[in-house]
Amino acid sequence: MRKYQMFILLMAMFMLAGCANRFVENSYKTLAVSKETYDSTLNIAGDLYRQGHVEEAQKEKAIEYGTAYMIVHNEAVASLLEYELNENEDAKQKFIDTLSDVLSRLSYLIDYVKGLKGE
Repeated sequence: MRKYQMFILLMAMFMLAGCANRFVENSYKTLAVSKETYDSTLNIAGDLYRQGHVEEAQKEKAIEYGTAYMIVHNEAVASLLEYELNENEDAKQKFIDTLSDVLSRLSYLIDYVKGLKGE
């Protein structure tokens, strides 16, 4: 799982490492990819639940991890918008720090659902 987490982090960093004028565009793309991963991961958890492989408490725990991800994801979108409007280094750093939290929360969700699958 650590390899997958590192892949997500490296992917995000490569997307952010583009030209300075592309930072915002690449950042939005990074957030979109993380959101797609979140959606897919929760869909897998839902499928496992419907198939009877996951109990109600486990489903609720997956939803809890998903909710924690979405809260931080929304904060990242807001901080990126703040940077886009102001273009100052403090706002940029705030976004980068929040993005790190986004990827961390996404990693927790992925790890949990992988455990449900028995991987």
